[in-house]
Amino acid sequence: MAALEIENLSFAYRNHPPLFRGLSLRADETVGLIGANGAGKSTLLKLLVGLEEGYGGSVRVQGREARGKGLEEIRKRTGYVFQDSESQLFLRTVREDVAFGPRNQGRPDWERVTAESLERTGLGGLGNRNVYQLSGGEKKLAAIAGVLAMGAEMMLLDEPSAALDPANRERLIAILNALPGVKLIASHDLDFIYDTCKRVILLSHGEIAGDGPAEEILRNRALLEANELRLPLSFRFGAESRGNCRGGTEHGNA
Repeated sequence: MAALEIENLSFAYRNHPPLFRGLSLRADETVGLIGANGAGKSTLLKLLVGLEEGYGGSVRVQGREARGKGLEEIRKRTGYVFQDSESQLFLRTVREDVAFGPRNQGRPDWERVTAESLERTGLGGLGNRNVYQLSGGEKKLAAIAGVLAMGAEMMLLDEPSAALDPANRERLIAILNALPGVKLIASHDLDFIYDTCKRVILLSHGEIAGDGPAEEILRNRALLEANELRLPLSFRFGAESRGNCRGGTEHGNA
């Protein structure tokens, strides 16, 4: 049984044509979801945790169907980083927000995991900062710290590198590459996808236009351009010029 199993998925927003028709995929590793605007990346992530409902077919996460009674357990085990980080920051200070998840899980070590998550994301000195005083990049890191503190078995990340400066982008690459478990990363930042994912799924108009090893998909200029994407910088100027362009870490079996 794969950690993620989608069979014959169909879905449409109200008064819109179908976005997904017969989509099927399985995943047991870190997967990059790429595609032009409107391809279905964010919608697919939302369906996995019940933020969008009313789908046809089967969507199973860790063996549980993503609706009804299965959703409660899926949400306990799955961390979600929204594209708009402000959507998930709702307490007064950074520390309070990061601590919310583990505290509500009833974890006796919530203070420790909160402090560790803040340090790992470079926010150790900002714990008492009001979340509304953070920059866009800091808000993104705070949202990621909150997910890390929960110890999720699966992570869903929607544009996680958006608004990050180069140093924090590299920090996040290292964090993700070191984490165990399944991760689905939706991003227009194809170099970030290359640095964090072994497998890439290219979505186009709700269908899978490509699925394979990251290097194979991301080097395919014709495939990318046919789906309104461009080669990542890694391959426009030669990956060899970047040295180890995967953040200096091994992907392992994340």
